[in-house]
Amino acid sequence: MFNQDGWQVKMKNIFLVICLFGFVFSSPLMEDGEIYKQKEELKQLKIELNNFYDKKEQEYQKHKQELAKIEQKTTKELQEIKSIKEQNQKILNEIKQIKVSKAIAMYNKMPVKVVLKIFNKNIADGKIDEVFDIITKMKTKQVMNVLKKMDAKSATILMNRLTLSKGK
Repeated sequence: MFNQDGWQVKMKNIFLVICLFGFVFSSPLMEDGEIYKQKEELKQLKIELNNFYDKKEQEYQKHKQELAKIEQKTTKELQEIKSIKEQNQKILNEIKQIKVSKAIAMYNKMPVKVVLKIFNKNIADGKIDEVFDIITKMKTKQVMNVLKKMDAKSATILMNRLTLSKGK
């Protein structure tokens, strides 16, 4: 009935067909295995990137807090410096006021010729504003005596300024 050689050939053919089908159908499975492997690698990479991002975000927040503290400290120190500067300016103004008061008292007691000589020197040096400030604080009688003996140009400038300052 069956030829043993024929039967073996048929079995070999069936075996080859089964192997061929197995190979053909196993190829997509191998590809699916590669895809699965790549998906796992991507998941791992995503986890690593998320960890890296979280770490960098924590570092950023830490640096941000440090900078905020430095800014607060700087702002506080700046306010302290401004306060000290204002206090120093008040003290300086008081010293200047005392100095001016003493100078005015001295100018009021000096002979007119000496005062006139000092004023003319200051005017020649371009310090007419200082002369004007002193004159506005001196006694009127002493001012009139000085202006009478001063050269006409300087006396006119100072009188005009006095007139304008009293008008304000």
